[in-house]
Amino acid sequence: SPSSRWMGYTITGTITRRISTPWYKEIVQKYQKDGITPECTIQGVMDDKGSDYYQMYGSDTVTAVGCVFTGDIPLMALDTAGGVREDAISFNAKDVI
Repeated sequence: SPSSRWMGYTITGTITRRISTPWYKEIVQKYQKDGITPECTIQGVMDDKGSDYYQMYGSDTVTAVGCVFTGDIPLMALDTAGGVREDAISFNAKDVI
């Protein structure tokens, strides 16, 4: 995979998501089955028509490809307060489009 030494920079980030599917668990199970480090694509869209940013620049989309999670993956955390639970996990990416 591309190295930060070749590119001259490192792409890192953190994704925060509301828990609604067993997505993390499925990623870990796939890794356990085939032994291949899972990669994914993460896309963020800034499209809030009521924001100052949108008024100046319009919609903006950032896509990070070749993402590999580097933080802890919470498999058994439970929503004990009865509200919506959010998880945040760090990642490295190969490229940004």
